Amino acid sequence: MNYNIQTPWTSAKKLVDQLEIGDLIEIKRNSLLGISIYKHWAVYVGCYNGFHEVVHFSNKEGANKVVNQFGNLISAVFSIRDRKSSVRIDNFFNVCGNDKCRINNSMDKYHKPLPVEDIRSRALSKVGDLEYCVLSNNCEHLVKWTRYDLYISDQGNLGKAIIVGASAFRWSSNIYISLAVGGIYYLGLKIYDYYFKKGSSRDSTNSNHSKNQLAVLPA
Repeated sequence: MNYNIQTPWTSAKKLVDQLEIGDLIEIKRNSLLGISIYKHWAVYVGCYNGFHEVVHFSNKEGANKVVNQFGNLISAVFSIRDRKSSVRIDNFFNVCGNDKCRINNSMDKYHKPLPVEDIRSRALSKVGDLEYCVLSNNCEHLVKWTRYDLYISDQGNLGKAIIVGASAFRWSSNIYISLAVGGIYYLGLKIYDYYFKKGSSRDSTNSNHSKNQLAVLPA
């Protein structure tokens, strides 16, 4: 197991040889202007018939058309759930495309990771699930649940804080108050995640989508 490592940003081609089952992969998604707009997450579940496979949230348009978490954030205020997205097994190279990626198991220093086979089986048990929610059940929540048995997402927390801050601005018409409220709310979520969520999880033992083998991907 790659314990407590965070590799430099690199291409999928250069990263693949370092991957071990259970690794959390962070992918930097950029806008058309090359500006990083959000991070996509996947968990590596192994190599099958020459295909390096990851489990992640994706919409129906394909592995490289991932859920744009912050692109959908404004609409999330009105409609939190995305019914077009599901948990899938896809080719690592297709998911990363030309975007920079890295192994990010840095939370190991705060929370002990589960055994490798448990991480893999938990990831596979979620394949087919449709319960995507940009704020409370996104791709980062998914992969950290598989590795740590915790639903944690910095991006989800940031999204919630933005919404709370925006609400404070509507109430106060004061940008400083809204920033303070949003910042305090974000800090509170971080503290809650790292100190009070330990051991809490959503049980997937009886999931109807349990898988015992890796899926075969098309050539």
